Amino acid sequence: MALLAAFAALQRDALAAADARGAPPARPFTTLAFATSLDGSLAAARGAPTALSCAASLALTHALRASHAGIVVGVGTARADDPSLSVRLAPGASPRPVVVDATLALPPRARLLRLAAARRDAGEGAAARPLVLHGPRCADTAGCAACGPQDAWAARAAALAAAGAELLLVPRASREGAGNDNWDTEGDGAGDGAGGGGEAACGGGAGGGDAAGGGDAAPGSHHIDLCAALAALAAQPHALRSLMVEGGASLLCAWTAQRDVRGAPLFDAVVATLAPVLLPGGVHAGARGGGGGGAQGRALPARLGFKNVERVGDDVVALAVPA
Repeated sequence: MALLAAFAALQRDALAAADARGAPPARPFTTLAFATSLDGSLAAARGAPTALSCAASLALTHALRASHAGIVVGVGTARADDPSLSVRLAPGASPRPVVVDATLALPPRARLLRLAAARRDAGEGAAARPLVLHGPRCADTAGCAACGPQDAWAARAAALAAAGAELLLVPRASREGAGNDNWDTEGDGAGDGAGGGGEAACGGGAGGGDAAGGGDAAPGSHHIDLCAALAALAAQPHALRSLMVEGGASLLCAWTAQRDVRGAPLFDAVVATLAPVLLPGGVHAGARGGGGGGAQGRALPARLGFKNVERVGDDVVALAVPA
């Protein structure tokens, strides 16, 4: 398939360039991958998983998964869709699951945790252990509605660790870059049916309940600093060289809204699947607000250039890169 070959060349060249520079990358090579209807919806409604990709384009998505070291979703999508985040429809190993979960809301019985336990039992080791990126608990002793009391927070952390998750503490985002407090807390149906190394340091950005921008924590903000998260994933001991971000809508919007300190996007490739269906009133990326970096809090446009556009089964799949 020409699109997969074009993507493989793009990723290979980017990683080779990173190796040639000799310094560890500031973030992994990052691909945003999603499926959308003709009218731009990722799902019919929040919390309602919506199958958009045909069988052929879904198999392409699984092939893309196999070409990445990690796969990322927001906790809202993880809760609503209960995805496996595994490779089942193409050859290759499953990437390491990564859940952006600011307040430790992922259920310990989530399917991705259960499947990861089976992978570890089969000898895959740390590569199968899901990473949960979370922020610090709020300073209020009694706890806010999201964090809860200290003992409840500790119990959630212990339950996730017992279920096999590795918890990774990430600084909070600034309130200025936070946007809507409730990003991706309900999910949007884009987690397991959707469908690429950057070097720049991060700073500033947009935010939301699962993911957010940069800067110091602010009162009432439960958004993790997405730039700090990328740096942590690229560094030892995780050393993830590539990530595939599959959703939900809010997390995808946060990724596209943010820029590094040089003004460059925090992603290297976009693989978008366009399905021949209309979903009036459906969920669009960033539909619940947010932004950052533009005038009056609006996100700056992310200009792209097409590398490949291909008919895949009933769908059209496009590969694009930042212009």
